[in-house]
Amino acid sequence: MSADSSFPAKKQRVLSWKPEEQPDAGGQARKLPRWVTLLAGVGVTLLLVVVFVGGLVVYRLDKMRREAALVAQAEVVPGDNLRSAFVSRSRAEFAREAAMSGIQNVRKVPTDHPAVLRRLIAIERVMLTADKAFGDANYGIAVQQYETVAADTKQFAAALEDMRKAREGYDRFLVDFARMERLRPLAPEKFDAALTSAGAAQTFLTEGSFSVAREKIEEAARTLASVETSVAAELEKALSAGRAALAQGDGKAATAAFQRALELQTDNEVALQGLERAGTIEQVFAFLREADTLEKAARFEEAQAIFEKAFKLDGKSATAQAGIARMKTSIRERDFKAALDRAVAAREDARWNDAIVAYEEAIKLHPDDKDLKEQLATVRVEQRESYIQDSLAAAYDFERQYDWNNARRVYLDLLKFEPDQTDAVEGLGRTGKVLRALLKFERLVDDARSQAQRANFQAAIGAFNEALANKPSYLALTPEQDELRVMLERQSRPVQVAFVSDNKTYVTIQGLRLLGRFDQTSIALLPGNYEVIGRRRGYQDVREFVRVRGDDPMQPITIIANTRM
Repeated sequence: MSADSSFPAKKQRVLSWKPEEQPDAGGQARKLPRWVTLLAGVGVTLLLVVVFVGGLVVYRLDKMRREAALVAQAEVVPGDNLRSAFVSRSRAEFAREAAMSGIQNVRKVPTDHPAVLRRLIAIERVMLTADKAFGDANYGIAVQQYETVAADTKQFAAALEDMRKAREGYDRFLVDFARMERLRPLAPEKFDAALTSAGAAQTFLTEGSFSVAREKIEEAARTLASVETSVAAELEKALSAGRAALAQGDGKAATAAFQRALELQTDNEVALQGLERAGTIEQVFAFLREADTLEKAARFEEAQAIFEKAFKLDGKSATAQAGIARMKTSIRERDFKAALDRAVAAREDARWNDAIVAYEEAIKLHPDDKDLKEQLATVRVEQRESYIQDSLAAAYDFERQYDWNNARRVYLDLLKFEPDQTDAVEGLGRTGKVLRALLKFERLVDDARSQAQRANFQAAIGAFNEALANKPSYLALTPEQDELRVMLERQSRPVQVAFVSDNKTYVTIQGLRLLGRFDQTSIALLPGNYEVIGRRRGYQDVREFVRVRGDDPMQPITIIANTRM
């Protein structure tokens, strides 16, 4: 074995086998035949040879492995590794995917143009070559071909885009040329140049030079657009002249300018409208002058009506429209000032309702005026305070006149307006107390009169005295009430009444007292109606109704029970 091997030397075991020297089972050395000895020696030799050869093979394999590792390590530096075959296939697959994406896009394109068909066939051939190399595991060639396909499809897609733009540009050119052909006399050289460029574009498009075709048709379009730009400038010049003539009220000049504009562009909306306005512009200006005179005389409504007539004739007249707006503003400001003046005057005169109405009118004209709203709020407060004071004054006047019902009505109205008004609460209590006293007085007087009519003079006197106690001091008795008072005074004094009997009859004044038996007696009775009863055993009762009056003399009253039962 070589001395540079990195593997450790294996230990060799020396076999010594001499059968002739081996002891037998009995412990005695037995001598073998010679042929056996020779055969054993050959076997040992063969075994040694096998061991040597195996060691040499292992050594060589290990050396090859280490050399391959060194080579791989040296190749790692530029960027590969032991998996270079795997990476190459992966790269080829990636390149194939990119190529397939590009070729699938161009396969969708119509092949109605020979140049397109030829280019597509060439790309397909390269793709087939790349696929064959990929199938043969020749990844380097496959990657190169796939990358070629990807680049070709990208260029092909750009060429197809140029073809599309060239075709669309040519179609647009034909439409624009037909639309603008009436303007050819204005710029014949540019029209011819545009046609030449367009013809060249069509030729290059047919030959398959798509980029050049696109450039030529774009050149033709720019040439034609320059004509349109020139016409547009001339058109704008005519329109400006027409607008200026309208602004000056010159109908003839405006008509000529707008007709020129329509020669350049027959459907120009501005020129059509301007031509229509030119027919009435002089009458419109006459209206505007009249309205201006009325406005200076502050006859705003009339001026507004004239401005509206002008605007009806010419709906594009900014002067008429501004005049209408200005008149409306002037009318509003005039009415606002008048309303404000009325409000101030009414407020000074304490005509609160008039002031409030005037302020509300002013606020309608200037709804965002905070100062006006504050003034209106102040007037409402002043109206409230004035109403309270005026109501209290009226109620006090009624009280001084002893007109308690009207005073109470005013206090109630005031409390509806201001529930917590202290003076009104007190006044309502005061008038209510007096009214209750008056009602009680009248009720007691009526009761006294009723009792007196029934001859219940004592009850009448009690009711009348209570009525006088509830009578307000200022209140004088009416003649009827005073007559009742005099009559009750006469009936308030006792009257001596004489009674005659037979000393056998028991005499009783019903509900008052028992007089007993007597021949003759006298008792003081207050005026009124009495029932006197006489009773005697075995005789029928005697009943006598006695009317006692303070102003009538009384005759003796006889009470004798002498009728047997």
